[in-house]
Amino acid sequence: HPNLSEFQHPLLLKIFCTVNKGKHDFDIYGTSLTESMQKYSEQMIESVADKEKPDYDIRRYEIKNGLRNYAQTIWDTDLRDMLYVPDFYEKFEKHEYAQKIVDEGCCSTEMEATECYVHFTYDMIAGYHIAEQIIATHPQKADFVSYITSQQAKLFGKECHTYGQDIVKSLVFLVPQKYGEQWSTLVPTADTVAATIENLDGVFASANGRETLQAIIANSKNDNSMKEQLCECIYHRVQNEHNLSHFKEFLQLFAIMQPSEIDEYWNGRFITYPEMQSVRNQLHDD
Repeated sequence: HPNLSEFQHPLLLKIFCTVNKGKHDFDIYGTSLTESMQKYSEQMIESVADKEKPDYDIRRYEIKNGLRNYAQTIWDTDLRDMLYVPDFYEKFEKHEYAQKIVDEGCCSTEMEATECYVHFTYDMIAGYHIAEQIIATHPQKADFVSYITSQQAKLFGKECHTYGQDIVKSLVFLVPQKYGEQWSTLVPTADTVAATIENLDGVFASANGRETLQAIIANSKNDNSMKEQLCECIYHRVQNEHNLSHFKEFLQLFAIMQPSEIDEYWNGRFITYPEMQSVRNQLHDD
């Protein structure tokens, strides 16, 4: 059974259930969560725009543009909150959109003394909208590569953006949709490779993503730190998330590892009875 800790946030649980209503063939891992943010955003914009309105297409454009303006400001300022009036309110062509977006649950308001502040309700929603805005403002692959390379410090490390981790998660998912290649292929740095490994369910969503993982594994042959990181990723998926999907994609890793490396980076993680019993139960259930 998967680890459902993400769903302790009631809004995320509501979003996931709403956008996957009626489905029977989904998983509850990274791809589904990030994809749910995408579908939720589209459904929320459609709801606020109101399909019954004769100017629905215009309203939809205006709402989406306002959200992008808001996301751009959050990205530029590295702040979680802004004043509802005038800052957030004026991001939108029609001020009614601002309140409806709050009513839909995408954003929340809080009173501090006499001022009302607004922020994205859930970090993953914020990360998705910021990542979408970065891509929307750099439609050409070369422009995206140049820009995102210059922003590495805002995405990785101790001084990264307040939504850095969630922006990275969404970029791993969105970049292949827009540019047809994985982020770590377009910008092959240690950080983007690590982001690929840490968000593999987004990578597994496409054939070139699986090819990218195989290339990372092949390149790790003489890189012990990369082998250790890959083993840590697999262990986290199996032991903590109870996620055995796509396990066969990692078999090549074990084939290129020396016996001593397998003992150190993999076998050593299962030396206690509780860990062995946990994995045994998962295999038995599956």
